[in-house]
Amino acid sequence: MAKKGVMRSIGAVMIIMLAGKLLSLVSNQVYMSYFGSDNVHLNIYSFAVQIPNYIFQSVGTALSGVVIPVYAALLAKNERKKADGFASNIITVSSLATVILIILGIAASFVIPSFTDYSDKPYVGTAIRIMMPVMLFYCLNYIYQGILQSLGDFISPALVNLPSGILIIAYILLFAKDYGVTGLLITTVIGLFMQFAVMLPSAVKHRYRYRPVIDLKDENLRTAIRMTGPVILGACAYQFNMFCNNLMMTNAAPHSVTLFNFVQNLIISSVMTIVLAITSVMYPTMASKYSSGDNEGFRQSVSETISGMSLVLVPVTFGLMVLRTPFLSLISEHGEITASDIKVESAFLLMYCFCLCFLGIKEIADRAFYSMRQTKISAITGVTIMVINVILGYILSKFTPLCEYGIPLAYSVAAIIGTLFLLIMLRRKVGKFGFKMTENLIKTVAAGAVMALFVYGASVAVSDFIAGDSVMRRALRLAIPTVVGVAVYLICAVVLKIPALKQFLSKLSKRGKNEV
Repeated sequence: MAKKGVMRSIGAVMIIMLAGKLLSLVSNQVYMSYFGSDNVHLNIYSFAVQIPNYIFQSVGTALSGVVIPVYAALLAKNERKKADGFASNIITVSSLATVILIILGIAASFVIPSFTDYSDKPYVGTAIRIMMPVMLFYCLNYIYQGILQSLGDFISPALVNLPSGILIIAYILLFAKDYGVTGLLITTVIGLFMQFAVMLPSAVKHRYRYRPVIDLKDENLRTAIRMTGPVILGACAYQFNMFCNNLMMTNAAPHSVTLFNFVQNLIISSVMTIVLAITSVMYPTMASKYSSGDNEGFRQSVSETISGMSLVLVPVTFGLMVLRTPFLSLISEHGEITASDIKVESAFLLMYCFCLCFLGIKEIADRAFYSMRQTKISAITGVTIMVINVILGYILSKFTPLCEYGIPLAYSVAAIIGTLFLLIMLRRKVGKFGFKMTENLIKTVAAGAVMALFVYGASVAVSDFIAGDSVMRRALRLAIPTVVGVAVYLICAVVLKIPALKQFLSKLSKRGKNEV
């Protein structure tokens, strides 16, 4: 893929994914504003919709992680028929395994409510049972994303988040008064089915057709299964982290579960959108370079991806730290969401800000190990993060004045430690990434710190001159410091000659003449 094509693909995918996340954010805000953050059934909904995520996202992450290297390797050998046969085989086997998970999840729905402090425990169980079938949609979603990305189609997989947000907004506007939170649950299930369905036309366009087949002796399937085990373990650790965080929150501050999930989804999902926009394009490239024996190209690709990621996420982190309250006030303080709710959300957001850049780097390092078909180290890292998060989260939420705010802080600390460990192990495997990556990180942090000072000054000045609670005034209090911050950061990046910025401008100027 030409460099210009890479940049265009990443840019298009990032825009579509951000639009999808923005729509998801709007839909969340719509139902929060309609029902209120203190609505018991809405808080149960916020808890229940995460359960199939916790159970299956680990498997889904593994499927996405192993399908691309195997499928892309077969395509690189011009074995399209074998590649499509492998895809159909893994769809069949994974779907059957997912049905078993759904049955186990339904059985668990009769036990999980007893671990919460909600008064309406029967409704908790009902909500969980309604959500369980979505695991099958998750399964198909992840596999089809891997197939299409391997075929060079990055747009269709990026569109998956749009239907769900549209359906939820339409439901709140048209039917929420009659069917309440239960109807919202059912609408969410339909929306998650549509995430998979929107990719089917693209699969047909690329001449992929699913054919039912089960061949457990297929060597490619066995390779995928061998890779899957450690990936599932690492991803399970992440999902168990999220589950424990929610469970601890139901005990530390049950009235804040919806606010906590809103911030958690807003921040982590937004960061992951940026990360996935880049890795969805670069991951097949990494896998292809390593498979072809181009170790130097592989190392350079990883280094440039991490540097480019930090160029974006470092200023986002500093900006959110300074502008978190006006940001949340603009997007969240509507309807039943009050100024006191914004203070709670703001504190949650600050605790998560510490790990944003590290989360992005960790995802890239994970993909690097998956490309090498070495998944055990990522699994060990995931378990390490899980152990630190659960222990530290329990201590901070139970025995310190931080209370519920210690839960996201514990996750940030655990994520930072895990990412540093992963980078050390990656360097041992592939060698030094070069001075430019270290230089890039140091200069990027310096530019971000200078930017934060100017943003803070601009925010204070704007707050003195633009008072009031209208949406327009809130938008101005956020927009003006943001524009100042972007300008200052770009100036600092140019003055400091940040390598990643130079690489980015160089790629734009070459107009696709050179191959990656």
